[in-house]
Amino acid sequence: MSIQLIIAGTTRRRAGGWAYTVVGADAASAEAAGGEWGASVPRMELYALVQGLGACGPGPVEIRLTGEGTLRTATEWMPAWKAAGWKRNSGGAIRNLELVQQLDALLADRAVTWNLAGGRDTSVLGVKERAIAAAGEVEAPPPAPEGAPVTGSVGPTKKRLVAYTDGGCRGNPGVGGWGFILIDTRSGAALSKRGGAELTTNNRMEMSAAIEVLEALSRPNQAVEIRTDSKYLVDMATKWMHGWKRKGWKRKGKEPIKNLDLVKKVDGLIQQHDVTWTWVKGHAGEPGNEFADYLTNVAMDGVSGGGDGVAEQRFRESPIKVHGS
Repeated sequence: MSIQLIIAGTTRRRAGGWAYTVVGADAASAEAAGGEWGASVPRMELYALVQGLGACGPGPVEIRLTGEGTLRTATEWMPAWKAAGWKRNSGGAIRNLELVQQLDALLADRAVTWNLAGGRDTSVLGVKERAIAAAGEVEAPPPAPEGAPVTGSVGPTKKRLVAYTDGGCRGNPGVGGWGFILIDTRSGAALSKRGGAELTTNNRMEMSAAIEVLEALSRPNQAVEIRTDSKYLVDMATKWMHGWKRKGWKRKGKEPIKNLDLVKKVDGLIQQHDVTWTWVKGHAGEPGNEFADYLTNVAMDGVSGGGDGVAEQRFRESPIKVHGS
């Protein structure tokens, strides 16, 4: 007889709750529940699935759940993401990647039967009620000081260092700012820095943030992933720049290259390090991107007030946590 795992996830007033029950002749009956502030239903279902599979004994498992998205994640999308090196076709970040990768490991070499149940299925209702109760017990975090940047967790990286960068302008051209947070996944420490200019463009500020990250590295040949919401920056660094360089820093049709001084700086700096560029969706609640955006806006405020907006801060413990580090 196969083991049966029943899972449920829910949200209530910004709190998430999860629960599972394991039943089977070859496994001792088990159940657990818990919650997380600010979590989505898909995240809670994935968490319940990972925790429940960890509690199952060896042998075939029948998994009962109500979330079609979670089912498709496990059976359709996850294998495709894995085959593509844990990347989506769109180039965007995979949500809840740390849980997806844990699920992949737990499902390896295990016979699984999936059973998508209706919302009124009595076998699931009791588990759902425990998830709702768990969400109700989650306490909201204390409010952050006014103006403080967002904190939170982000997806894992294959590099030791991961940086989030941002740049922007009020008017284009106009008063500009840039900011970054650079996280050492081994030590957990971080460096943030910001600055700006009185009259500049969005793209120059995006490039300046990346340049500042690379110039902040203490020694050559360091492995770093730069995450940015600027497609211009990613395409410039990974596609266009190499062609421009081969042609003597000229574009097709001999048109001048915009921001050539910064393009050459980026080119010189990436020769010294092992750099990966990753595009992330901006203003979508991703903590690292939001943190860099906060720094950028503070820098613009400083420039507007007559200063240069420059400041830096070192953290023994990064406010942005990288999963898997």
